[in-house]
Amino acid sequence: MSIIEKFLTKMKQDGVDHIRIMPYAETMIGRISSQEWRKVFFIPQLGEFTSATCFANWISTGDEQARHDPKYRCTSTIRGYRNFVLYAKFYQLCSMRSALQAHMKDLPFVVYKQHESGIKELDRWTDYPSEVKSMIQHIIDPERGPKTPYPFDEKLLQQVRARIEMFVEAMKPINPPPPRDKKKGKKNHEEQAEESAVSTEAEQAVVAEGEVVPQEQTQPIEDSVQEPHIEESVDVEEQPAQTENAS
Repeated sequence: MSIIEKFLTKMKQDGVDHIRIMPYAETMIGRISSQEWRKVFFIPQLGEFTSATCFANWISTGDEQARHDPKYRCTSTIRGYRNFVLYAKFYQLCSMRSALQAHMKDLPFVVYKQHESGIKELDRWTDYPSEVKSMIQHIIDPERGPKTPYPFDEKLLQQVRARIEMFVEAMKPINPPPPRDKKKGKKNHEEQAEESAVSTEAEQAVVAEGEVVPQEQTQPIEDSVQEPHIEESVDVEEQPAQTENAS
């Protein structure tokens, strides 16, 4: 009998000698620890997500529907998918610190599928239970708590950052607009005199055609600007609503 088989044989009751991680486990801490657990949480600069798998699906595909769709599934295998789940799971657990403190038990965490015959089959992701338990212990620790960064593996962080940078690059416009020109300085006397001469020639051309040239405005600019008209509110008595049978 292998070590794993001996371990599974010793597991008699969920919540008594072990914590089973799954959405419908016997213990609350086991349900919370599941990667499919639904509880909206927020990741800075990335937004809200319903579960850790929702985040992993979103960052793997870029589909906004994946943020809050627990039934969403990636059609292809994405490298680093498990790391995306762990990264998001820590943020979700941080949003449930009070619940973790109330329901945490110092028992072995394990993920397994139980068949009708009673045989327990361990999940292939054997590192997930220990990682989640370590996160919970980090969060409920009075000295560390959720404000202290979790010591993620550097390779995990690099994969998450690389994926985010790819999204940012993809959202950049293909043909960005040219930069705006800086405001031009004040015109010198020669430029002003040239514009004045052109304006005078244009007015003379209009007079020659027999049109009337409007007189220059002599009113100061400040005085010509009128205050916006504000209508005084008038109290109107509320009329009873008419019924369909009204004559």
